Amino acid sequence: MQGVAAHFPDRLRLRGPRGLRTAIEMAAAAQNTTPSEWSRRALLQGLQADGLHLRNGQIAVVRSHDAKQGG
Repeated sequence: MQGVAAHFPDRLRLRGPRGLRTAIEMAAAAQNTTPSEWSRRALLQGLQADGLHLRNGQIAVVRSHDAKQGG
C-alpha cells in the first residue's frame, strides 16, 4: 500500500448520490481493476474532455478548435 501512496500522493474525497460507490465498484470489476484506478481514469478522461491535461503534476489548458475560432 505504501507504493500506491508514494505514486499517487494527493488524496481526494467526494460526496455522490446513493449508489455511486456500488456503480463504480461494478464498473471497476467489469474492467478487472480497482475502484480507485477506475475512478482515476474516469476523472482524468473527464478533465481531458474539458480541455485540462494533467501530466507530471502540471496542468495544461488545451483550447478546442472552436474556442480558438471564437465560436
